[in-house]
Amino acid sequence: MQLKKMEKELLYLALSMFALLALSVLLTPFRQFIQGITQTLLGGNSVSTVLFLLLGIALLSLICFAGIRLGLQKKLERHEKNLLAFFLIALFAGYLLGFYLQIDLMQSFNARGPFAAMTVEGNYINWEATSVYHNHLPKASIFVLKQLMPFLFTGMEDDGRPLYEVMPNAFGIGLAFLLIELIVLFAGISFILSKIKKIKLMDAATFFFALLSLMIVMVNGGIPSNYFIPGFFLLCVFLSMNYFKGLQAVKVFLPLLVALALTAFLGRLVDEAFLETTGFYFMVLFTGIWFYAGFKKTRKELPKLFSFLLLLLMVYYVFSASMFLSNEVSKNAFGKQVMKQNITSIYVYGLPEKADEAEIKQALNGLAEVIDLKKIGWAALMQVKAEKDFRLKEFEAALKELKPKTYLIAEQITDFDRFNFYQVHFLDGLPENTESLIGREIMDINITWFKEIREKNYVEIATKAKTPDLLQMLSILTKIKENYAGRVLVVRI
Repeated sequence: MQLKKMEKELLYLALSMFALLALSVLLTPFRQFIQGITQTLLGGNSVSTVLFLLLGIALLSLICFAGIRLGLQKKLERHEKNLLAFFLIALFAGYLLGFYLQIDLMQSFNARGPFAAMTVEGNYINWEATSVYHNHLPKASIFVLKQLMPFLFTGMEDDGRPLYEVMPNAFGIGLAFLLIELIVLFAGISFILSKIKKIKLMDAATFFFALLSLMIVMVNGGIPSNYFIPGFFLLCVFLSMNYFKGLQAVKVFLPLLVALALTAFLGRLVDEAFLETTGFYFMVLFTGIWFYAGFKKTRKELPKLFSFLLLLLMVYYVFSASMFLSNEVSKNAFGKQVMKQNITSIYVYGLPEKADEAEIKQALNGLAEVIDLKKIGWAALMQVKAEKDFRLKEFEAALKELKPKTYLIAEQITDFDRFNFYQVHFLDGLPENTESLIGREIMDINITWFKEIREKNYVEIATKAKTPDLLQMLSILTKIKENYAGRVLVVRI
């Protein structure tokens, strides 16, 4: 069987992804490094993102290879532009539906910020927060898939169930997102297969990453999330290189300009400093490499002085972007560093509910001395003194010796006071004992004001704490769930 150049390259790409996947499974430090990269660019704490991305690129390569060999590419070739239009419409329909749902629920619950829910049932415990700038509501599709195909899940993953249980028409919404994801995947595969013989492997790999990353962020992040930017930028790169007729220099910089315009708009929309995030630095780094390493002839199209000045500017920004992204990857892969003898506060959730202070201290022996510990259910806020230099992933690994039944995450707390207002919605009706259910002190949270709005089934509270708002919401939910089985939603107002 005589293989053509693109067919060979697709096989090589698939094999390289399978090799990376095998290394990720076999070597923990390598898996952490790859996970650091995916978490930096796409968000999420789960290793499943790594598996989805590597396996996805490998399978897409093999599908394109098979499509060429079986003649399917020739049949789809004449429908190329229609398939592209269908793909783009389905993709952005999914994002816009998620954004609309987030805004609609925020209005329903008077939210001016994030809101969170929690589910505790037998050995299952999970919580989830969502906001305009990081939308988790489309994860209802994961829980729908879990109900339809439970054999695909282990029970320890973040499956979207907490927010699913507080959403109206949750099954229908989750099913709609699941179908949209499948349509996006099918349309994306059909389109790239129709185009595969007209492009280079670099173009194909760019589209593969864009497709998979945009699918991930559709479910976990949404359009105002800065994690949307890398995938959107690479999609713009692919479209510019293959459909824009103009100078090579313009074709390279057009995606950067389009993506920067979108980030500036989204930054205004959700009041986030997008131009200081990983999405911006990734775009600059990719553009610099693409412009100077991948397309040398681009420089010949520009005046020499302009090209030289642009080179200096890009070298500066590429260096800055490299330093920023390497620090972010290191932090996400191995956790923030805690220096020996330093005293710091660390919030942990995912602990076994029955683990006591003595067991926790024993698990951390040799790593950190526990000076103070406040624990409720699966969550704990502890002040520790480092007995040696360590990373937070080491801290998590030590606590996993306690054999938690769910995921376990540790977060370092910055030491300054935060003041917030929340509404606690009891969706199954306001119980009589709300003040005793919530209490006046939870972990480090001091509840300074408390008011029942009984006709609307919620309680308003004001808090003072050092933990950030999302972890405060988790603490409040954990405290309530100790003695209450109904559905609860905590909303920042």
